[in-house]
Amino acid sequence: MRLKLLYIIGFSLLQAWSLTGQSINETKQLAGRFYAQQNYEQALLTYQRVAFFTSTKTDPEVLSRIASCFYSTGDFTRALEYYDHAYFAETNPELKTDYLFQKVITYLETKNYHFALMELLGQDFDLNSQEHFRKELLLGISYFGLEQYEQAGSHLTEAIPAARVEAKDSIRQLFLNKKLFQRPNPKAALVLSVITPGLGQFYAGDIAGGINSFLLTGTLIGIYAYLTTRLHPIDAILTILPWFQRYYQGGFDHAERAAELERERRRNQIIQQTLDIISNGDQ
Repeated sequence: MRLKLLYIIGFSLLQAWSLTGQSINETKQLAGRFYAQQNYEQALLTYQRVAFFTSTKTDPEVLSRIASCFYSTGDFTRALEYYDHAYFAETNPELKTDYLFQKVITYLETKNYHFALMELLGQDFDLNSQEHFRKELLLGISYFGLEQYEQAGSHLTEAIPAARVEAKDSIRQLFLNKKLFQRPNPKAALVLSVITPGLGQFYAGDIAGGINSFLLTGTLIGIYAYLTTRLHPIDAILTILPWFQRYYQGGFDHAERAAELERERRRNQIIQQTLDIISNGDQ
């Protein structure tokens, strides 16, 4: 055990000496090559070594690359931490803004829309035109995630230069009918399936689910009718009721869920159309 421990310590020291023998810039270049190859795990380890052996540990470029590696490997909590470090270590206003936007994008990735808004609205600095459009885009996506569609549409429209009149009008049209964002209504789907099994699924666009629910409950009612000719009505009810209750209640639960999924799909379609309109001007 002692020999193994000495080996580990010696190996670690050799790694440290090899790094100090190799310049920090060379190591950064190596990390940059890993990063360009999208080998984010290896790039992360190499950038972390650079940060460890840098006396100030406040190189914003290294800190931002570490953040990007964490983001690319799905560790969004650590990505947010390092984008923060990069932001406060940076003195260049444009780079500071870029790190802030990257942090906001990370919040959006994790659906923390309130935190994204706080970052965007809590900063007071001058933006160039591209930064302004980018900020408006991120504000629009944040409000969209919070289901505040009027504000979302306003900011997404402002994310397009004034000269692109048709694109602005297209986005206004997408956000004009507020009812589109609320349809289908999950509660309405539930009520419809309570009234008539399968009807809520039809309303939500789940045709196969609607047919299945209608046939199952209809079959159970038919079996009940048959059993009443063979058994006492109470016995028939006690036989069929557990099955009927299961499929009947399951039907309107499924109808509500189907409506939620369809509404989410339609909302995603609208935001995707909006982003396509915005990005087409950059091609």
